[in-house]
Amino acid sequence: MKRVNKTKGNLKLVIDQLDEASGSLYNAIDNLSRMKGLGTEIEQLVERLDPSRIDVLKHDLIELLEQKGEQW
Repeated sequence: MKRVNKTKGNLKLVIDQLDEASGSLYNAIDNLSRMKGLGTEIEQLVERLDPSRIDVLKHDLIELLEQKGEQW
């Protein structure tokens, strides 16, 4: 039982970290998209960034916790 509780705690920590990461990445993309003169290569790299993948992973981890009977 102790191991399961540790796993749940670790999952909650990771979910929080993913939430912060996606928020920071959305903000960085927004800031970069407002800047001029970065060059075509950087602009293309910014366009290809997809923070929604982080959101999907976070959502899947929340569902996993809920399936284990843990409230999020």
